[in-house]
Amino acid sequence: MCSRTGQTSKIDGDETEYGLWLNYKEDVSAVNEPFLIKTSAFENQFQNVWDAWLTLYESANPIPNLFYEIICNRSTRANGFLNLSQAIEVYSNAFRKKQAKDIAQNDPDNKSKNKEIKLIHRYQDILKEYNGALELIESNIVDYAKGLSNMRNYYTHYNSGKYVEPAHDELFAASHILRFVLLTIVYTAIGIPLNCILECKIRVIFSRFDENTAVIMRYSKKKK
Repeated sequence: MCSRTGQTSKIDGDETEYGLWLNYKEDVSAVNEPFLIKTSAFENQFQNVWDAWLTLYESANPIPNLFYEIICNRSTRANGFLNLSQAIEVYSNAFRKKQAKDIAQNDPDNKSKNKEIKLIHRYQDILKEYNGALELIESNIVDYAKGLSNMRNYYTHYNSGKYVEPAHDELFAASHILRFVLLTIVYTAIGIPLNCILECKIRVIFSRFDENTAVIMRYSKKKK
């Protein structure tokens, strides 16, 4: 039996019913949040997961903070995309700087002084490192990294002569990809099993992941 209180009102002749659902007395479906991983997935390793989270929090504080802002939907659209990108860049700089530097040093298109690390190199490394969960076409990773970094650079550098303004669907696709990437990084870092991460990928919010990568692929080919 459901418990509900409410009243009926008429506005411009239309009858509208308003109700207050008493959640504690009802079977209310949980919101389909990303990576709703049950503790049963790591119950035997709970202390290790908790300790790993604290270590991540202490060693790279911006990552958990940006992560929290994003999963709570406090940062959306362009700001959400920029927060995601920033969190991934922070992780790369804190934990995978050497790997990104190796890619930068071996990039024939890197014409910067001393072959400095650019965002595209950080993305290339991250996408390759976590491709077990991302399941990207490996030969396209450079293009995915280019598209994502060019989009970020459009907003932060605002060089309209070099970077193309992303359309709504392109920004949406990039945000969803980076959201999954960031969640994969965080959950991998704290010891969540890969099979649990892969199960989360089939949730509605990430079910169009492959379509989104195709959108970013097309964006990476755009030129001014």
